Amino acid sequence: MLKNINIKKSTGFTLIEMMVTVAVVAITLTVAVPSFTGLINGNRLSGQANEIIAAFILARTEAVKQNQVVVLCHSSDGASCSAATANGWSGWLVARQAILTAPGTVVIASGKINSGRVTTLGSPSISGASDVVRFTPQGLARSSNNGALNAILRVCIANIDNNVRDVELRSGGRTRIRQGTSANCSAPANPA
Repeated sequence: MLKNINIKKSTGFTLIEMMVTVAVVAITLTVAVPSFTGLINGNRLSGQANEIIAAFILARTEAVKQNQVVVLCHSSDGASCSAATANGWSGWLVARQAILTAPGTVVIASGKINSGRVTTLGSPSISGASDVVRFTPQGLARSSNNGALNAILRVCIANIDNNVRDVELRSGGRTRIRQGTSANCSAPANPA
């Protein structure tokens, strides 16, 4: 006469299980979010520095390939060279040397610098109104007055650790990126 009694187990979470899960998620987010923000900022810096170094390499390559002087300069409109503002570079331009005397000359490439959080400042040798980076047909970097050029473009985000990527240009045409820290994103000095 015993009948099989089907006992149904209730499914779901208990309050204690839910509280433990929420606590684990909160601890994980507390640890992960700052690390993720640092990763994003580091990628912003590296991405912008890589774009600038690619512009230097393009200008040098075009100078050698076309066997003529090619310039890289600050440009706010992507069509002509202009002086950088006190807030830094807002864009760049690669063109034949003639762009300096005959606006409307063919622009080889141009680009904008992400100025939302990133600041890009030039060393004294490339921060003036008439300063450009000239690449000779031999691939050498020269200043506006044809002197050997050593310069740095600093890509920086204020108030974070490891907040600087310096794009360094040497007169032989060699470029490299160095990481560093600058508390207030100050302009770099010319390399020695």
